[in-house]
Amino acid sequence: MVICEPDPVRRGALEALDRALDGRLCVVSGTPTTVVPAVARAVDADTVHVSEDFAPYGAARDRRVERALAKDGRA
Repeated sequence: MVICEPDPVRRGALEALDRALDGRLCVVSGTPTTVVPAVARAVDADTVHVSEDFAPYGAARDRRVERALAKDGRA
């Protein structure tokens, strides 16, 4: 899953990746604290794994997403 609003260059790269994955790439846009739990709920995921971001903004965002997932009963 990719969460973004891609520019034309990234959109092309994501479309190529989607073709390589036989249409299984999920691209969504929105606020991570809303979108990640919603997608996890839609696919009935018990856990969500992400790449950790060590920059201040990304780390704070990751903590907010983690809290949103916990509130939704997911880890």
